[in-house]
Amino acid sequence: MGGVIVVSLCLCASAVGDAAGASAKTITLASELATATADATHEGSVHVAVKFVSDGQAGDLVVDSAAASGQETLKYGKQVVGIVFVNGVVYITGNSQGLISYFGLPASSGTALSGRWIAFDSGDNGYQTFLSDVALASVLKSVTPTGTLVKEKTTSLLGRKVIAVAGKGPAGEARGVLFLQSKANTLPVEAVISNGSGNKAAGEVVTFSRWGEKVNPAVPTGAIPVSTLRSDSTTAG
Repeated sequence: MGGVIVVSLCLCASAVGDAAGASAKTITLASELATATADATHEGSVHVAVKFVSDGQAGDLVVDSAAASGQETLKYGKQVVGIVFVNGVVYITGNSQGLISYFGLPASSGTALSGRWIAFDSGDNGYQTFLSDVALASVLKSVTPTGTLVKEKTTSLLGRKVIAVAGKGPAGEARGVLFLQSKANTLPVEAVISNGSGNKAAGEVVTFSRWGEKVNPAVPTGAIPVSTLRSDSTTAG
């Protein structure tokens, strides 16, 4: 009986030790991710290219993101949309499918405003939602793994040596992997996020480049202030 107790205590101690070790590794890797985010934020801007699959359709997303400016173009199925953030104002545009499906405008408004720019000031409903699409902090958060973190084997990617930190996807996806430069300046190089399988498989590959380059989008001309649109003609945001 005593032997059983001793063995049980040993097993419990081992389990506690393994759990503590895993926790310590997660804390260490979380610190590495925090450092990478700090390095990226210090650079100030980045060019992001995303290839993704959702609901059986492929899409392309391109974002130029900085702290105080940004721009985005998205093509997904029949949807085409654009976002520009400049001088504190967010502008959105798209074809009718994009305005209706992506931005949530009613069908009548999506058709009437197709190809036009709509301007959102900071106090307008929808401003923060659209701003988050191009803001640097949001871009970095959208690729950062969560949960129990694991460091994978150092490898080469896009001509650079990288380390991979894996966990769950930032929005709860089954798996998220962020590849970081394996040197003092641990900037993100690529992220791979996946979820589901078979016909329900979804995921994206996010590639980062042009760190530190200026992002100076042009102010869209002829933009319509969203505040001048009738409340029943658009529900954007």
